[in-house]
Amino acid sequence: MSRKIELDKIVDVIIEQLENDGYFTFSPTGNSMEPFISSQDSVTLCKADNLKKYDIVLCKNDNNKYILHRIIKINKQNDFYIRGDNQLLIEHITSNNLIIGKISSYAHKNKTITKFDTFNVRLWNLFTFLRKANLKQDY
Repeated sequence: MSRKIELDKIVDVIIEQLENDGYFTFSPTGNSMEPFISSQDSVTLCKADNLKKYDIVLCKNDNNKYILHRIIKINKQNDFYIRGDNQLLIEHITSNNLIIGKISSYAHKNKTITKFDTFNVRLWNLFTFLRKANLKQDY
């Protein structure tokens, strides 16, 4: 049996697990990362080292909410601009925000994916303007 637990209730456990074992696996909630990751999938986090464009990170935003979103831009000050694959809103993440980890793999339809399809992700981000018409929003 599984049950939903808010990330803010277990974030200390996640951080400790990443420090000790290097990985933490959970199922995300919501639909902000669809169509690539859904709430039926499970994601495995690793430490947030060597972050780059298109990595998916678990972080705390300015509203003190933990979110799993994709890096779409990194500026010269190493600030990150992130967005859910199913969203239009871009969030600015600075060194004041806590980046807990990044996705190293995910399980989708009983298949573990470790090599991410950046071609489709790039296309998806290129056609952001189509999201409003085609996707349900989860803000």
